[in-house]
Amino acid sequence: MRGSKFTYSASDGRKQSKLDRFLVNSSFFNKWPEGDVVAVPSFLSDHSAIILKTDLSNFGPKPFRIFDSWFDKPGFCEVVQSALSKDPGIRGPPDVRLMRKLGILRSELKNWRDEMLAKNSEVVSAAMSDLECIQGILDERNLSEEEEWILLESKKVLKEEEERKSRDMKQRSRIKWAQEGDENTNFFHAMVNCRKASNSIHGLEVNGSWVSKPTLVKKEIFRFFKKKFEEDWADRPRLICADIKKISVADSEFLSARFSKEEIKRAIFDCGDDRAPGPDGISFRLIKRFWNLF
Repeated sequence: MRGSKFTYSASDGRKQSKLDRFLVNSSFFNKWPEGDVVAVPSFLSDHSAIILKTDLSNFGPKPFRIFDSWFDKPGFCEVVQSALSKDPGIRGPPDVRLMRKLGILRSELKNWRDEMLAKNSEVVSAAMSDLECIQGILDERNLSEEEEWILLESKKVLKEEEERKSRDMKQRSRIKWAQEGDENTNFFHAMVNCRKASNSIHGLEVNGSWVSKPTLVKKEIFRFFKKKFEEDWADRPRLICADIKKISVADSEFLSARFSKEEIKRAIFDCGDDRAPGPDGISFRLIKRFWNLF
């Protein structure tokens, strides 16, 4: 709730409570997961009126993410192999070249995703149309062998699409379901909307005033984290401790040595498949599967 922490204040000001609420159901959060409540200041009454707002703030494009259901789609492996085999076109430290290569991969996968979803939508629409036509024929006569095959294929296409949506919804919710293969989409949908509601930023208090404009909010967040990583000392003092205990030369060289490929591979393969190393959306499942290209 914005505007105030409490909705009731006693006449003497000694007691304050948050009494007023809005009662909503899950369907409301499915449609407006970013809805919030604003308490209006009151001067004559002991209660503050509350307003339910459903305004959506546009903070720009959503972060990219690779879904596990893509791995079984035709053309996915070819796109990944082609993107990772390309020369990033820059020279420099390995981490910079790796980030550039991941950027190329992300761009190629976005184009493939858009084409795949568009083609998938056409296939599902055609299957729905064929299924409706077959249902109309069933009301009048028995189906021929070819019509039975069309019926089974249409149901197969629709079932595969629902399974894909269920897997994507499960991954979006970041919930590990107790029973493998359970497709309780409503549960995962509710968890995704719950995450949206808790993670949404309606505004920030900057210098004592409330700011809700997305550009100003992003600017303030950037300034906050930039300040956290700034160096406070222009010239840090050095400590001179002649009698301090030191590790051996061999241990010092071991700690400062470069990471080996085996160490990096062991660290990556010990991570969960659905976890991403950063906001680039590249999951560990993809890195493990195409480890030879990395």
